[in-house]
Amino acid sequence: MSPNRHHLNLLWTKIKELLITTANKTVPCSYRSPDDSLPKAKSLTSCFSALKQLNRVLLHFRTKLLSHSLWPDEPTWSRYLATILRIMVEHKIDPVALPSLLSEDNVKPVKKTLLSIYKLVYHKVRLEQRLIEHKQIQHNIQIRCTNYDKDLTKMIDSILNREKRTIVLDRLVYTDPVHGKVLITDAQTIKERAATHFQQYALPLTAPPPMNERWSEQFASKSYIDPNWYQALMVPPTWDEWIVNLQSLPNDKASGPSKLHNKFYKHACISVKKLTWELAKMCFQQSVIPDEWKQAYIYPIPKPTEWQCDITKTRPLTLLDTMRKAVMKIMTNRLS
Repeated sequence: MSPNRHHLNLLWTKIKELLITTANKTVPCSYRSPDDSLPKAKSLTSCFSALKQLNRVLLHFRTKLLSHSLWPDEPTWSRYLATILRIMVEHKIDPVALPSLLSEDNVKPVKKTLLSIYKLVYHKVRLEQRLIEHKQIQHNIQIRCTNYDKDLTKMIDSILNREKRTIVLDRLVYTDPVHGKVLITDAQTIKERAATHFQQYALPLTAPPPMNERWSEQFASKSYIDPNWYQALMVPPTWDEWIVNLQSLPNDKASGPSKLHNKFYKHACISVKKLTWELAKMCFQQSVIPDEWKQAYIYPIPKPTEWQCDITKTRPLTLLDTMRKAVMKIMTNRLS
C-alpha cells in the first residue's frame, strides 16, 4: 500500500515524540531570567565567604566587649581558630602564630592580627574584581570588533545602548464601529482578536490597480525558459543530499510549535536521520506536508513607537517548524 497523508502525519508525530522524549531525558535544561545578574567567579565567591566568616569572628572582638573582659571562651575560640587557619591556607596568607587560649594579655594583639588578615582578603577581593572587569572589557571589545565585521546591527545597538523592547498581550485596545475604542482584558477574546488581525495583516485594504502593459509583459510566460529545467525539482532527495542539508542548518534559530531545534536533528543518531529522510521523501512524493507544519507561532514585535495596547502598532514575527524549513531548503537549493 502506497503511503498517504495519514502515514505522513503519523511518521512526523512519532519522530517528534521520539526526539522530545529523548531530549527531556538527556539534554540539561535550566531557566534563567534575563534580569538575573551574572554569577560571580569562583575566586570571588570564596573571598566573599572568607570575609563573611572573618567579620563574624571580629564581632566578638569589639572594643565594648573587650573593655568588659568579654571575649570568646575556649570552645568557641577553638572553632574560630580552625576557621581562621583554613582561610589562611585557602588564600595563601603567610602563617601567623595565634594562641590556643585567649587572655587579657593577648586578646588585643589577636584582634590586630585578625584585622590584618581581613584587610589582606579584602584587598584580594578588590584585585580580583579589577581583573574580572578588565577581562570583561576586553571580551566586549572583541565582540564589538567581531560584530563590526559580521553583524553591524548588533554593533550599532551596542554603541547606542539600545534595549530589546517587548510587549505583553494582557490587554488590547479594539476599535469598535459603535462604541469606539474598547479596552479588552479577557485572555480568550485577546487571543481571537490577535489571530484575526494577523490573518489579515498582509491583505491589502483596497483592490490593487490593474497592471500596465509594461508589467504585464514582465509577468508573461517567457519563451526562453525551458520547463524541463524544473522537472527534477520535486524528485525526492537522496541520502547524501539530505545529510548535507541537515548539517548546513543554522544553530541559532528559534524552534517552532514542535519545540525541536536544528541541533536535535544534527546530533541525532543515524536511525533517526533516516526517519527524517523518509519523511522528506514522502513530502516530495505526495507534494504535501504534515498538517502540524501548517501551524506557526506568531510573536508581536513592537514598532519604534509605543504600542499603547494597540495591536496595529506591532509587526508579526512568525516561527515555522524547523523540519518544515529543512525540507523547503532542499527546493530552495535546487532553484538557486
